[in-house]
Amino acid sequence: MLGLLELASSLGKPIHADSMTKDHRRLGFAHICIEMSASYSFPSFIELYQGIDEFSGEPKIATILVEYQWLPFVCNLCHVFGHSDSSCSRKVPSPSQPPKEGPSPPYMQA
Repeated sequence: MLGLLELASSLGKPIHADSMTKDHRRLGFAHICIEMSASYSFPSFIELYQGIDEFSGEPKIATILVEYQWLPFVCNLCHVFGHSDSSCSRKVPSPSQPPKEGPSPPYMQA
């Protein structure tokens, strides 16, 4: 289980593993709950260095596929889960986009 936790740590903070994963009863894949930061991407694989091949002298690298049961909306502007860039309150309207409706600005008389 220690090796799996090290792999999971490369994505974020491991929180929980299901009983089949903990007990090594399922060898095809592992279920691990990982707390991840919204400011990082969700990689589809992890490369694991496994030393040098004794015959070729080349590095041996295993590619571990990563799947996610669910991916939340992540805002790339404020790096918070729960909404997308288009609905972020920090979004600056582009020149071609009209500003949001709101109270009219106060006018000064000359």
